[in-house]
Amino acid sequence: MEQAKPKTFQANTLPFTITGVNSKADTVEVSEGSKPAELSDGWTLGGDFRQIASFPIDMDTVFGSATDTPDNLQSYSAALLRRDGSAQSVGRE
Repeated sequence: MEQAKPKTFQANTLPFTITGVNSKADTVEVSEGSKPAELSDGWTLGGDFRQIASFPIDMDTVFGSATDTPDNLQSYSAALLRRDGSAQSVGRE
């Protein structure tokens, strides 16, 4: 496989400016990733915002927040969300 050479552009030829950034470096055009992301439909959290996922812990658990009253922002607490739809609160006594 032949490796592509990056294209460079002079910063003063760009059709926009960035205020507050003083850089005279060339801009490098980066090629797209070699493998597209694969999406999975393995998780559904409903549509009423009772559970909000933040980041995965493992294949079956996501850290996030959960509530029984999604219309009250102060009712949310940290939770471990499971693929089966259950939520285990963490950090509450």
